Amino acid sequence: MAANDAKVALELQPGSAEARLQLGTARYLLEEYDKALSEFKAGLAIYPEHKRLREGLREVEEVLAGSPFGSAAKAGTKRAASGEGREVTWDDDLECTLCMEMLFEPVTSPCGHTFCQDCFARAMDHHNRCPMCRVVLHVGRKLPVTVALRSILLRNFPEQYEARRSEMEKSQRIEDDGPVPLFVMSLVLPGERIALNIFEPRYRLMIRRCMDGNRIFAMGEAVPAGVRPEACQVEIIECQSLPDGRYGIEVVVKRRLRISRTWDQDGYRVAQPEYFGDVPVEPGTPA
Repeated sequence: MAANDAKVALELQPGSAEARLQLGTARYLLEEYDKALSEFKAGLAIYPEHKRLREGLREVEEVLAGSPFGSAAKAGTKRAASGEGREVTWDDDLECTLCMEMLFEPVTSPCGHTFCQDCFARAMDHHNRCPMCRVVLHVGRKLPVTVALRSILLRNFPEQYEARRSEMEKSQRIEDDGPVPLFVMSLVLPGERIALNIFEPRYRLMIRRCMDGNRIFAMGEAVPAGVRPEACQVEIIECQSLPDGRYGIEVVVKRRLRISRTWDQDGYRVAQPEYFGDVPVEPGTPA
């Protein structure tokens, strides 16, 4: 995003030293060192005495040359555009304030607060306010990843970041024969096609995860004791994401199942299914 803004500024003012500096810095933070080198050199060709351009060029050359300082930069030293660097050490600024874990796929809201991409999307399922400062946000649920911050986390804490990735993938994975999300509504039968309006935040999260996986969940009927043990597996065949965060989906009922146990996960129910088929009926059997 910063690189695109700097490109537009250069198109408007080709001789701008600040635009060259911003584009070179953006390339550096994205670890596109060759492109950053070209931008700093192009700026110095017009302004040979520009201090920050010279400092930026020196930083890139140190990284490309593999000097001791450059190696440190690659191993986890964050260099500011002013030329002063500091070792990146773990602190609370690298934690998501919603899940209290290391930031994973970090996104930054217009008001300047950073969260995990999935955590921010779940917060926006409830309301369109920043979870930190409560300012109203006129943005979608899924913000673009802050690439520079993600690169810093990957360089400095690769093991922790990969552990977070595995954790997120596991939470979103839906095994074909494993537990399935449970949508509690009414009894359905195999072969039915049903249109649903998904508006509750917990079920919006469930549908989003289903769409990221195999599009399968279970539908069961609510009874006074909880959920009827007999339910059905359904598959999403059409899904439309609406501007207010709701989902309009169409499902087809696939097969019957019996719920052996249920538990809560992130607000919605999850069931352990035992699939079974219809009992064949012999010809001539009275109804």
